[in-house]
Amino acid sequence: MKKIVPDPPFYLSVSPDISLEDARNRAAGLMDCINDVCELYYRTDEPSQRDTLLTGLFYLAHTLAPLQQHIGRLTP
Repeated sequence: MKKIVPDPPFYLSVSPDISLEDARNRAAGLMDCINDVCELYYRTDEPSQRDTLLTGLFYLAHTLAPLQQHIGRLTP
């Protein structure tokens, strides 16, 4: 019988070579995109489209988190 193994956790990392300014610019771009997707979500009535937009928001937020942590480490 085959052993059931859970999927590994969702994991993203940021290159330590990214400067503070570049990390802030990328984070700002992601936040703008999150804002745009939120606006689309509230204007959309179709449940399947709303589900897709929520999934997109999930991935955008999880992409932003490591950048914010990196910025926190670089900020004096």
